[in-house]
Amino acid sequence: MAVGNGLTNNTADLGQATQADFYWWHALYGQTTRDNYEANCVETPDTDKCQASIDEMDGLIKNINPYDIYRYCWHEDLKVSHK
Repeated sequence: MAVGNGLTNNTADLGQATQADFYWWHALYGQTTRDNYEANCVETPDTDKCQASIDEMDGLIKNINPYDIYRYCWHEDLKVSHK
């Protein structure tokens, strides 16, 4: 029996492209951010422009728990009521 958070390999499961796609497929950032990511990171992932795109994306999803994206976020810095 296997239990837990399975890992295929570091590239497939932990790479920036995997995170960017996961966030995109779950509508956690918009089209403009996606366009910036694709223009700056797909072909040239090790550039300052790509890092700026990743930073933009990270800023948009910083208060979202990637393991439970649909539940309320009880982060201590987030003082928003979800009622």
